Amino acid sequence: MKRVTRRALLAGMAFGVACGPNNPDEVVCDRQPPYRLAVTCAEGALPPSTEVHIEHGGGEVDYRLYDPPAESDLVFCSPEPADGQEVESLSCDLWTQGAVTITVTAHGYEPLEEDVALEKENGCVVTQSVTMVLVKPVE
Repeated sequence: MKRVTRRALLAGMAFGVACGPNNPDEVVCDRQPPYRLAVTCAEGALPPSTEVHIEHGGGEVDYRLYDPPAESDLVFCSPEPADGQEVESLSCDLWTQGAVTITVTAHGYEPLEEDVALEKENGCVVTQSVTMVLVKPVE
């Protein structure tokens, strides 16, 4: 696999289209999620109907607070308990390889949506913190 990468890089450099560091083998990146999501509610605990929907280049993934997935390759969420069985907040690491659209919904609350682009610094992924707060609609 390394040979193909080096050949492709050398071919790109020959035609002047290569980008990135001069020697990609010298770049050492800490493995970290591209996005860290925090979901809270302006009025106390999260409603049980809270759902996080992630759209990314490879497809879509849902995380339902009342019925979390048994396993996932991309979205890892940890509910933060409040009193008893209520959930105060939801913290999620999103391991996608590009831009994402994050949608958070819950019954009786305004839907939230945010588009976030992947950020890199010196060829390494930079974790972006995204905070979304559920609020009831204004009547």
